[in-house]
Amino acid sequence: HVILFNRAEYQYNNENYDAAINDLRRAIYLDPHQPPYYHLLSDVYMDYFRSKDALMIMEECVIKNNSNIPSMLKLSETQLILKQYDQSLMTVNKILTINDQNAEAFFMMGMNLKALEEREKAIGAFQTAIEIDPELVDAWLILGDMLSDVKNPLAIDYYNSAIEVDPQNALAYHSKAYHLQNNGKINEAIDIYKQINRIDKNYEDAYLNA
Repeated sequence: HVILFNRAEYQYNNENYDAAINDLRRAIYLDPHQPPYYHLLSDVYMDYFRSKDALMIMEECVIKNNSNIPSMLKLSETQLILKQYDQSLMTVNKILTINDQNAEAFFMMGMNLKALEEREKAIGAFQTAIEIDPELVDAWLILGDMLSDVKNPLAIDYYNSAIEVDPQNALAYHSKAYHLQNNGKINEAIDIYKQINRIDKNYEDAYLNA
């Protein structure tokens, strides 16, 4: 089954989705207790525009693998993508009953609450996520964006924290520059856009914004 999984990865990377699905289905049949097999199959289905199948395979994975937390997180993410916010939050809550210090669960909670436009609750969830795991760059950036949207000057602190965690993250610099740009600090923004292109010469948005 390991060979089938490896071949499926190759097929998936080459967009041979039917072949990847066949291999992964066989691998799961041979060993139904390997979460990565389900995860990859869900990704294949999602990229193949078979989102219902992607959801069903993750539900099956969670049942067959004793509520494996990475699988539950992926199930929650799939539910979020399909705009099943209540179901996604239920999955998050199940994770937190197993481990109430799981930063990614609070991140997923924040994503759902943000989608539901429950702004303050979403901010609280993202802040809890970074308190547990300060290296969650995406949480820092989303919090920065949410504060930037309402012209809160504290947004810059969140962008700086994201850059501190990942100094090579072009998106973190871009988010900071865009915030400065929108608040009239044009020269500072241009300097950061130039800095981005020293990090990543192919980052087109930095050239355009500059």
